[in-house]
This record gives sequence, C-alpha cells and structure tokens, in this order.
Amino acid sequence: AFLDPLPADPNYPNFTPNQAKDDSIIGNLRSPVKYTTRYQQITQELRLSSHLPEAGELPLKWVAGLYYSNQWIHNTNFQQIPGINAAFKQIYGVPLEQSPVNDFFGGPGITQLFPNDVDEADEKKYNERQYAVFGQVDYDLLPNLHAAVGARYLIARDVVNFTTYGFYQIGNFSPFNQLSHSYAFTPKFTMTYDVDPSSNVYASASKGYRLGGPEPSPAPFGPTTVCAGDFSNLGITSDPLKFASDKLWTYEVGSKNRLADNKLSVDGSAYYTQWSNIQQQIYLPTCGYYVTLNVGDAEIYGGELEVSYRPLPGLTLGATASYQHAAITRTDNASTVAVGQRLIDVPYQTFTGSVQYDYPLH
Repeated sequence: AFLDPLPADPNYPNFTPNQAKDDSIIGNLRSPVKYTTRYQQITQELRLSSHLPEAGELPLKWVAGLYYSNQWIHNTNFQQIPGINAAFKQIYGVPLEQSPVNDFFGGPGITQLFPNDVDEADEKKYNERQYAVFGQVDYDLLPNLHAAVGARYLIARDVVNFTTYGFYQIGNFSPFNQLSHSYAFTPKFTMTYDVDPSSNVYASASKGYRLGGPEPSPAPFGPTTVCAGDFSNLGITSDPLKFASDKLWTYEVGSKNRLADNKLSVDGSAYYTQWSNIQQQIYLPTCGYYVTLNVGDAEIYGGELEVSYRPLPGLTLGATASYQHAAITRTDNASTVAVGQRLIDVPYQTFTGSVQYDYPLH
C-alpha cells in the first residue's frame, strides 16, 4: 500500500480504517509508461599496413591505424498514475501534501508530490567520443617461431545531461550534468611456434580496459528518498554519481591443428585472467533503480576445446566445450559482492554442437 513504509503517526488517525480502500483503489490505478530511445553512432577507422615480406627482406609485417567514434543516446521516460491525487483526497479527505506522505518524502521546493499525477519523468542525453591510435608488428624470429607486439592508446570523453521530476525522483539531482575523461594503454604480446605445417602452439598476454564514466541515470540519494532503505541495506554512504574504469590482464596458451588432410580441426586453449576494479550493475529492489559500482577484483581461469570434422564434401560437424571458474577475490563492499562469490552471467561449463551442410544452388 501507498503508506505502508511510513512510521505510525498519531496525528493521522484516518490511515488504519482507510487502508483497505488505499490498497484496492490506489493500488489498482493504471500506470502507463512511455519510454523512447534515439541512438546514433559514427565510427571511422583508418589503417595502413605493410606488404608481405619478399625474399631478401626482413621477415616483418606491421599495421598501424587511427580510430574515431562518436555516439549519441537520447532517452525519454514518462510515467503517470492518472487519478492518484484525486483518489487519495477522496479516501483520506486531504491532499497528499497535507499527509504524512509529504512529511516523509517531501522537501523544500516540492509543492506537489505527483504533479499532474506524474510519478516520474526523465530526459537523458548521453554523448561518448573515443579517439585511439593502434599498431602491431609481427616478426619471424625463426622460420617456425613468430612474435607479435601490439598496443592501443585510447582517449574517451563522456557527457551526461539528465533532467527529471516526479515522486520517484524526489531528492535526485535535476539538472544532473557530468563530464568524464578516460585514458587507456592496452598492449598485447604473442608468441607462436609452428610444430609442422598443419599444427602450432601459442602463448599470449594482453591487457583489457573498460571505460568508466558518470552514472547514466542517477538514483535518488538521501535519507528521505525512495532509495534510502536500499542504500542503507547495502552500506552505501555516498552518492554513486560516477564509476571508475576496470582493467584486466589475460594470459593464454593453446594449440591449433589441422589433421586428416584438413578434414579434422582441433583447437584448444587454457587461460588465466586477473580482473581489477570490476564494474557491476547493482539492483535496488525497493525503489527499482540500478546503479553501477566498482565492486572489487576477481580471477578467472579455464579452458576450451573446439573440434570440427568434414566427413563428406559440404558437410561439417562441430562441437565445442569450455570450463571456467570466475570468482571474486577482493571486495569493496561485502553487501554488494562477497569474496568467493561467482561472477554474474559466467557459467561453469558450456557445450555446443552443430551440423552444417553447404550445397550450391544453380
């Protein structure tokens, strides 16, 4: 019911005898939502690469490039509960603003809790620009031993402009304007050894990076907001307006093999990843918001196997299997994630099978 979370108020004796009406009338009012998203992105990449080395030249190949991306997102969210103000006054005899609801949720500058029966109206404009320079050099140390070194340097700029009003946004920033810059250097190293013309083994080490930035849609924060209980239960004492970038290093060894006159392909690998400052969306169940937090560190290790076989021309049978262990090793807040907890959306095992038949149509 609408007043259930409020403490008992001896100055408002009409609540208890009218609770049934509150539940049946206000609790069943329709609440239509109109949500629209407009999205636009421009991406450009320029690459310059060397030719394949010829006899007498250094066994070296290289590629270099520039990258640019500009992304715009415009979200509008309009939620209304038609009739809520009139229904409340009909049941309790006073407007919402003369009830304990206003005492608990209202504040300076709040003249109406549900203006025009609106419970939430948001407009968000988000812009992200990325600039990067990248390159890679491949060199044959021996005829059957190959090395590769690559790197990427990134600069990113994120801007959020957010305006809102309505009951479920009381206490939130409006307008909310945030600017964030990110910088990242991500190298990669690879060594490959050709066992024979149809088989090789390899090892690699690479760094990954994910942009931080401002919270796209901040949740109301403060002792009288609708999210106050959720933040308190999670032990979050400061307003999460921004989140930092997260980084990882991955180390991998593997082998690729073509057998039986190229009819059989067997690829396998094992890997280990150290992931720091993980970004994760945290759900606030009472008020229904999500916030993005940096929750701690994790480690991931596992392996995968991929097999394909062509028993007949045009027919390919395939199967893959993988195992991975992914768990939190350090936490910033045990109420959000605990040490030893599995990473979300990461299964222990996966298996796939496929059958493909190619037939030319004349």
